[in-house]
Amino acid sequence: MVFYILRRLSSSFILIFIVSLITFMVLMWLPGDAVHVMLGTEASHDTAEKLRAHLGLDRPWYLQYGEWLINMFQGDFGNSMLYGQPVQELILERLWISLSLAFYAFILTLIFAFPLGVLAAVKKNSIVDRLIQGSVQVGLAVPAFWFAILLVLVFAVYFPIFPPSGYVPISEGIGPHLKSVLLPSISLAIVEAAVLIRMIRGSLLSVLKEDYITFARTKGLSPFQIYFKYALKKGMIGPLTLMGMQVMSLVSGVIIIENIFAIPGLGRLLLIAVQQRDLMLIQGLVVVMSMIVIIVNLVVDLLYSYMDPRIKLHAVKEGQ
Repeated sequence: MVFYILRRLSSSFILIFIVSLITFMVLMWLPGDAVHVMLGTEASHDTAEKLRAHLGLDRPWYLQYGEWLINMFQGDFGNSMLYGQPVQELILERLWISLSLAFYAFILTLIFAFPLGVLAAVKKNSIVDRLIQGSVQVGLAVPAFWFAILLVLVFAVYFPIFPPSGYVPISEGIGPHLKSVLLPSISLAIVEAAVLIRMIRGSLLSVLKEDYITFARTKGLSPFQIYFKYALKKGMIGPLTLMGMQVMSLVSGVIIIENIFAIPGLGRLLLIAVQQRDLMLIQGLVVVMSMIVIIVNLVVDLLYSYMDPRIKLHAVKEGQ
């Protein structure tokens, strides 16, 4: 297993390199100029060239990228052209805001999905199952940003229970903090919960047909033991894979939701960086988000070994 983890980590570094190179090249090829964005179109040619030389943008792209890559592995992501601060400081200031929002959305996803997914499988083809399946179809059909706008309209405009925008740190009180993140978290969770409900239902229905479940029923085990102790554990392999992918989806979904609710997280920072062509800041944000996704994938792979020991043995053999 140790060899497997080391191999995954080495491949993760290669993936980060590829993602950062593609991001750098795309930004270099896009029309527009960061210097003209910063100075405006009325700036003189000499002024623009001096700023370009000061920022190092007059050098060939491979020298710019090589210097940035070397500095990145030393923990230095460079300085933001827009803010004039180290990129890592700007990211760290906003990282926990985005992570907390994604975490709340993930917890709400599990709270919605597990009871409803299990209930739909247990009550297969009943009215309850049909209602849950209908709700799932709505969740799958409607994008998260539409839910966000609808929630703001209902719970912040018509019934002003929650604030329509902004973020309150937890240091200013748990109640105001939760009120500021509840609507954005629900907006993200609804769509992800719909996907997970369908996966849990399908996985459980497949497991419930197996012989050992029939044997457990003949032994007189309670429904709780059958569904939660035996069926759910094996039936979680598929949903666990999906949950890893959903974390990636939440990381990308945060970018849109933060801008709708004016939350000062990584998503809002990335949008500003793209608008202002802040190359260093964009590169740093892309690498950090990629690392979050890679770490989540690694954790999910390790959880497989708990859910199914056969996966653990297979991974160890591969590592050897």
